[in-house]
Formats: sequence, structure tokens, C-alpha cells
Amino acid sequence: MQDDLEKWITSSLESRDVEPQPDIIAKRDLIANEILPDLIDNMAKAAGAPSTSIINASRFKIFTPRRENAPSIAKAIRLIDRGLGELYIKVNGPHWLEHKVEEATESGLIYLAVEDEALGELRGFVSFMHDLDNSLPVLYLYEIHVAEQFRNLQLGSQLLTLFHTVGERIVRDWKSSISLVATSLTVFSDNTRALSWYKKQGYKIADHSPQDRQLRNLTRKPQYYILIRWLVRAGE
Repeated sequence: MQDDLEKWITSSLESRDVEPQPDIIAKRDLIANEILPDLIDNMAKAAGAPSTSIINASRFKIFTPRRENAPSIAKAIRLIDRGLGELYIKVNGPHWLEHKVEEATESGLIYLAVEDEALGELRGFVSFMHDLDNSLPVLYLYEIHVAEQFRNLQLGSQLLTLFHTVGERIVRDWKSSISLVATSLTVFSDNTRALSWYKKQGYKIADHSPQDRQLRNLTRKPQYYILIRWLVRAGE
């Protein structure tokens, strides 16, 4: 039986079914059905499976916004709520979940979840899609979250690395099918820990991002920054 969140998600998915976007769906399915599974297979074969590996005692689940995946999307949104719910309320108000459901059911999204094999619990996930950011073709990272009990085990870093590897593989092997120059994401300016972490992973504040404003003796930060990590530079 569906709970209220799953029903809300299903309703959003059904409303999107009447507006198919063939190009977006084709790119999504190429990444979700061919590129990403191949990367995971290769990583599993090469892994020594140390205790902090996302391979160890876990399984990958790749899914896209379809009605049959409403329970999996609900799990992901609940994990977002546990980790950043208070910050979303602060920034977007008490009805932030309504916007998040709409965002989480975007037709082009791809989810990669890591679940505990024995318990079926969600350890962490990333969601992303091919999109245009300021007219640049990018892989846009919508979400990356790790359950509290699995933090400080490098799970987030490994998920982000896998996301980057998808982009690198597209540039190397699939550029005739998918145009791509960078990975990109949005981060709340108040989330200083995440901002610092992304910068350590090679991200910079994009030129088209909202910027800090210097006002006499204080710096006024925007609500969020857009970060970018180049895969291909101009002229390459």
C-alpha cells in the first residue's frame, strides 16, 4: 500500500507522462541502461572490496522517474529530509517538499542508489541528468546524500567519483550521442561544509552563478552558488 508521499510522487509522475520529451528520455536511457551499468560492472570486477567500499555488503540500484519506482524515489526524498530538511525549510519555507517532489520526478533524472543487501536500507544515492546550464551541456548533479550511519566512510566521495566518471566516459566514448563539457551542481551558501567539500573535488563557482556582494563592512552571500567542474575546455 502506498503512503502519502508515494501517492504524491505517483501523481507527479503521471502528470509528466502526458508530455513526453523524446530527446531527454533517449539520453537518460543511454546513460542509465548502458553507460552507468558498464561502469559499475567494471568497478565491481576491479574492486578489492575494502570495508569502506560501496561494493562491500551493498548493492547498486539504478532507476529513473517511472511510476513503478515511486517507492524508491520516496526513500530518496526521506533521506534528503533527514539530512537537509531543516535547511530547506529555512531557505524555501515549510512547503519545500512540494517543490522537491516535482524536482525529483523530472523526466531526465537518473538515480544511482546504494542499498544494504541484507536490510534493503538506503545507504546513499546520487541523482543527476543531462541538461543545459547557461547554454552549456552538462551533467547536472541534483542530489547526493548519505545516511547518517554511513557518513565518514568515503561513501559520498565514491558516489561523486562515479558521477564524474560517467561524465568522463561520455566525453571519451559517447560524444557523438551526448554533447557534454562539464559537471555542475547547486549548493546552498549556508552549507559551508558541502561547499568546501565540492571545491576539494575540483569545483569552482561558475561565472554565471550568483556571487557574493561586498557591502561596506560585510559580505552578503546569495542563497546558493552554482558550481562547475570542467570536463572539456573551450577549443578542445
